[in-house]
Amino acid sequence: MAITHKRNCCFAAGIAGLMVFHHFSLWFLISVKHNIAWADILDNWDAGWYNQIISNGYTDQSRAFYPLYPFLIETFYSITGTPPQFLGAFISLLLFATFIYLVGKFTLPGKPNSLLAPATSMGWFLFIYSPGSFVFHSHHTEALFLLLSFGAFFLCTKKQFYTAAVVGGICALTRNQGILVSFTVGIWAAQSVFQQNNKSKSIVSFLNVGIISGGIFSIFLLYQWFETGNFFYFLGAQSNWAHIDSPHQWFATLWFGNDWQNTNTGSILHHIWFFVMLLAAFLLWKKNKPLGIYGFLSLFVMTFQGELTNSFRFSVVIFPVLFALGDWLSKRPKIVRISVVIVLIALNHMVTRNYALHRWAY
Repeated sequence: MAITHKRNCCFAAGIAGLMVFHHFSLWFLISVKHNIAWADILDNWDAGWYNQIISNGYTDQSRAFYPLYPFLIETFYSITGTPPQFLGAFISLLLFATFIYLVGKFTLPGKPNSLLAPATSMGWFLFIYSPGSFVFHSHHTEALFLLLSFGAFFLCTKKQFYTAAVVGGICALTRNQGILVSFTVGIWAAQSVFQQNNKSKSIVSFLNVGIISGGIFSIFLLYQWFETGNFFYFLGAQSNWAHIDSPHQWFATLWFGNDWQNTNTGSILHHIWFFVMLLAAFLLWKKNKPLGIYGFLSLFVMTFQGELTNSFRFSVVIFPVLFALGDWLSKRPKIVRISVVIVLIALNHMVTRNYALHRWAY
């Protein structure tokens, strides 16, 4: 067991290094062929918004973005003066490497934390080469969120739920899925107490987690109030994004029925990936109810946009689900596994290329 775990961790480090080399080599070739500066490649889509926040502070529309990541990068930017997109890429890469190291170092087969790591090389590959993995080493929040969410769940396996609630609250300052991390910590805490035949205290544990995480998240709400006079201004700013206004639009999302949806190849691929991830969340739920709920809720939230065109990026941080899917695939016939590897590499390459060319890559 120990040898297999060590081998899988070495494989993870190797495939992660290969992925980063693949992506930066691709971006180098694109920069030469299309005469695009590196500063522009790393400034596309949300990275550009983070640059504006770091360089000039929040504006009305940029308040839709959560503060922890830009605050972190701004701290180093004020010290070094290095362009934020380069700092963001470098720090994200360090955080991503730290995540892989910690998963390998502190999770072991047969232990309560075993579901926080893949049991197979295929589990690692599917996570590292999931379609949107370029965000782990570019100017995005995902690597920071990945590390924080792992920390919160790891503490849950140690039954340190209130410390996990603190980490979950910090996670909620990173992106909207952070609230789901805190909710999952609460469910995990309640389940632990419930299994000890103390039903009333399970509710108290859930509420205590909510108070701790909510107290930390309130820092963001207070900042919004001091700046704008509205605790929830960021939600108003997010209203400019695509969203549903009725139950019909929610259901229509699933069959491309909303006016802003289309059925081009990219949209279909995002749809397929979403439902694959939904299946994977079910596989995880059978092994660990809180983590399975986290997977389901993370995917469910995405549907409220009335489209699934963010599914590559949004799902890339749901690492327990990706690990579970990879482990499940490792037991399929060899031809299936080889086909999945080829498709993933091709899809990952396409998305990473699109990002550099400022085409939709989320």
